[in-house]
Amino acid sequence: MASPWSSSLPSCLPLLLFLLQLSWSTAGQFRVIGPGHPLRALVGDEAELPCRIYPGKNATGMEVGWYRPPFSRVVHLYRNGRDQDAEQAPEYRGRTELLKESMGEGKVTLRISNVRFSDEGGFTCFFRDHSYQEEAAMELQVEDPFYWINPGVLVVIAVLPVLLLQIAVGLVYFCLQHRLRGKLRAEIENLHRTFGKCQKPGLPRSAGNKNPGSLFLSTAFFFESQHPLPPGWVRWQPILGGHFSVPGPMPAVPSTGSLCTSLSKLFFFKILFIYSRENERQRHGQREKQAPCREPNMGLDPRSPGSHPGPKAARR
Repeated sequence: MASPWSSSLPSCLPLLLFLLQLSWSTAGQFRVIGPGHPLRALVGDEAELPCRIYPGKNATGMEVGWYRPPFSRVVHLYRNGRDQDAEQAPEYRGRTELLKESMGEGKVTLRISNVRFSDEGGFTCFFRDHSYQEEAAMELQVEDPFYWINPGVLVVIAVLPVLLLQIAVGLVYFCLQHRLRGKLRAEIENLHRTFGKCQKPGLPRSAGNKNPGSLFLSTAFFFESQHPLPPGWVRWQPILGGHFSVPGPMPAVPSTGSLCTSLSKLFFFKILFIYSRENERQRHGQREKQAPCREPNMGLDPRSPGSHPGPKAARR
């Protein structure tokens, strides 16, 4: 009696041969797996593109690389155990690095430094073992670090420092103007006190304020000078009148050009006023307190016996 296994063996032999051949043909095959989701990076930062093969195996002897469409531009290429920098696209030279720490397990990572907006888009990673090659696609999204800021906020950030600078300059200007006005008012009061005792009788001490937006002073007095005077001047000064005017308030928000011009005029006027005051004080400050205030004899001939032997009458 024949065995049932002996009769069924010839019918199963073709199936066994097919499975054996299939296992031999798939012994060197693998699949390439990418990140599976879009990768994000900021402009100027670094981006890492991971890629691996499944099942995991040593990939040090394989050819590994990344390229980009169109025309398959080479981003990075690893072949024969080293990086092939000469075959890179010009825009990626010096900006890529292949991390090989886990290459023995079939895992590699491409690091791109100094990310640009032009790096945004698709990348393709491939592994090639002799004549067998598999690849996986991935996408890189490049973002601006200030993308979350509203454009209106950006405008405010740009304009705010300029406004603050203008406000600071305006405050400094008004403080200086107020301080200068106080000093000028004090100087004018000192002139009143200094020459008020020698005021000529019958003449007003001060006139009215003709301009409500300015300080106005009109004084008439005479004194006897004890110091040398310039040529053409006489020693008796019958009348000395002066008008001092301080500009009124400037506009609330002056422009930069008018602000600089006004400050220059104020400082120049201050220096000129102080210089003239100090010059008069040196010439007449100490001696006029002791000199008698006398009415000059304007009608007498200086050469007559009754006239004053001093200097000639002052010119009107």
